[in-house]
Amino acid sequence: MAYVVAANGGKLVLSARRKDALEAVKTRCLSSNANLSVKDVLVLPMDITDFDRHQQCFDTVLDHFGQVGICYLLPNLNCGTFTIKQD
Repeated sequence: MAYVVAANGGKLVLSARRKDALEAVKTRCLSSNANLSVKDVLVLPMDITDFDRHQQCFDTVLDHFGQVGICYLLPNLNCGTFTIKQD
């Protein structure tokens, strides 16, 4: 999914526990679209079960991009999208 979004010029936040794997995905995303810059793909390691960090991670994304458009994909679940704009 990340590769398709990147190939179409979308900005991304990549989150999972393993930073090395996220960096590899980021590299492949950037190579799929010459118009994307390093700042267009944010690597944000996190454990989704660490609920105490959710707000901190969300704030990091807002600080980086100024707004958030989210497409979440969880194994064996549906994909959904929504956008939050910072006022």
